[in-house]
Formats: sequence, structure tokens, C-alpha cells
Amino acid sequence: MREHGDLGYVLFDTRPSGESYLYGVDYERVDGRWMEGGSRNGPGWSRIALDSDLGILTDWGEAPVGADRVRLEFQGQLLEEEVSGGAYLAVWWDTPSPAHGAWPFVSAFRINGRWTAQS
Repeated sequence: MREHGDLGYVLFDTRPSGESYLYGVDYERVDGRWMEGGSRNGPGWSRIALDSDLGILTDWGEAPVGADRVRLEFQGQLLEEEVSGGAYLAVWWDTPSPAHGAWPFVSAFRINGRWTAQS
């Protein structure tokens, strides 16, 4: 789970007793309570509010066995996140919808203390 002010994003494994099935949900805190917004079975971008061109950009997925960290790149920015339960989650807040082909990508996983580049 990630939080940013009154916005949140949660990545669920909806099939924990078998082959994983990841599902992401964005939330907004209203009057002190979390309310579900959009959801999807893949990473992507969702608008924060109808009157805004900004949104929440996510990248997530399964990590290789033994990975404990992931590095992602987006628009020249490097982000490092932990791997938890065999999956990674990265969130960019207050972001315009990415141009075609300008999506985040995984550049490396850390496995057994060594960074392994992804192609």
C-alpha cells in the first residue's frame, strides 16, 4: 500500500493460495474514511478528479524469486522500491497521463544482494 495525502493505492494478491493474481485499487479519503475508486488487473494511470489532468501512475508486477528490491525508471527518474510477497509496487502521484510509449519500466531487480539488469 502507498499513501499520498488523501490518496492511496493498494496492490492485492487475490489468489494467495495458488498462482498469484495481482489486482490494484486506488482510494480516496473522504471524511476520514477510505473510499474505493478505480481498480484494474494491470498497472496504469487513473485520473485523480474529473476536473484535473493529473492522476496516479502505477507500475507493479511479480518479481523474480529471491528479489528483495526493484529499480524502475520513468521520464529520467530512477525509483527504488522493496519487493514484498513476491511483488513490487511503484506509484507516481499528481502525474499527467504518460505519452504513448513513455511508461515506467523495470530496469533491475536485486537478487541475493546483487542488482540484475532487466532487458
